[in-house]
Amino acid sequence: MIKKITYAAAILLVIQVGLTLFLNTRPTGLEVGQPDSFFSRFSQGDVTSLTITDDDGNKLALARKNSDWFIDRDYPVPVDNTMVNTLLEKLAKARTGLAVATSSGSARRFATADDDFNRHVIVKKQQDVAADFYLGTSAGLRQSHVRKSGEKAVFTIAISDFEMSTAEDDWIDKNLVKIDGHQLTEIGVRKIVLKKTDAIWEQTEPETAALDQDKVGELVDTVTGFTVRHIFNPAEVSSLFAGATAEHIAITLDNGNKLTYSLVKKDDSYVLKTSDSDLYFEVPPWQVEPLVELDPEQLKATAKSKDSGAEPVASSGT
Repeated sequence: MIKKITYAAAILLVIQVGLTLFLNTRPTGLEVGQPDSFFSRFSQGDVTSLTITDDDGNKLALARKNSDWFIDRDYPVPVDNTMVNTLLEKLAKARTGLAVATSSGSARRFATADDDFNRHVIVKKQQDVAADFYLGTSAGLRQSHVRKSGEKAVFTIAISDFEMSTAEDDWIDKNLVKIDGHQLTEIGVRKIVLKKTDAIWEQTEPETAALDQDKVGELVDTVTGFTVRHIFNPAEVSSLFAGATAEHIAITLDNGNKLTYSLVKKDDSYVLKTSDSDLYFEVPPWQVEPLVELDPEQLKATAKSKDSGAEPVASSGT
C-alpha cells in the first residue's frame, strides 16, 4: 500500500514538474525581453537626421548641419536646437521593462502597427538607421506604447506623442531675431534718429530733443524683442518688399554693426526681413503696431518726465 502511494506521489511530482516547465517555456505573448534595458542604442551627438510622421501622414524632417538643426527643405528653416537635442537625449536614454505584448495583433491593439500608429520615428547617423520605431497609445502619464520596426514586441517608454509634433512652427527658434537691448546705441525709426550716450537716449535728427527715457526703453524692448511665429517660403513673400509700403527700422549695435529691419503687413500679421538674414519671419501684430503707429512726439520728454530726472531705466535697452 505504501509503495503504491509512493509511486503515485512520484508520478504526481513528475507531472507537476513537467507542467511547471511547460508553463514557463511556452510562448505567452507577454513579459519577454530584458528588464530595464535601453530601448535604443545611439548617442545624441552622433545623430544627423530625425524624421517624424504622424497618423495623418504629416511628416517633419530635421537635419543637422554642424551643430545646428534645420527643417530639411529647399530653403533653411532653423529650429530650436535645445528642443531637438532634448528629445534625442531622452530617446537615447529611454529604458524599457518587460514587453507588454508580443502577439500578432498587439501592434494594432496598441497603435504601433506599420499602417496604424500615432508617430513613426526614424533616427539616423549619416546614412545608417540608429532607431526606427512606432509610438502608439498612452501607457500612463508621459508614457507611451512603442514597437521597433520589424519586431513584434510592444514595450512602454517614458515619452509622449506631444513631444513629437509634426507641425514645423512648433520647432522653430522663436528667438531668432531677438537682441540684447543693452547692445543698441542708435535707432532710426519714423524719420527720427535716437542715440544713446552714457546710457541716456537723445533724439539727434531731424533736431535735437530730450527724450522720455521710460518710453524709449519701451521702444527698445519692442525693436529687440520680436517673436518669430513662422518662417515663410521666400518665393511667397519676397515680392511684398518690392514696393514702398515697408516700414524700415535701422539700428546700430555697440560693436559697430548696423542692421535694418523691414516690416510689411500680410493678412493679420507682419513679415519681417532683417538685413543680416535671407529668411522672412512672421511676427505678431501686437509687437509691430507700436512701431508703425509711433508718433515721434510721444517720445519727447515732458515737464513731468524731466522733473523725474534722466536716470537710465531698468529695461533691456538702457
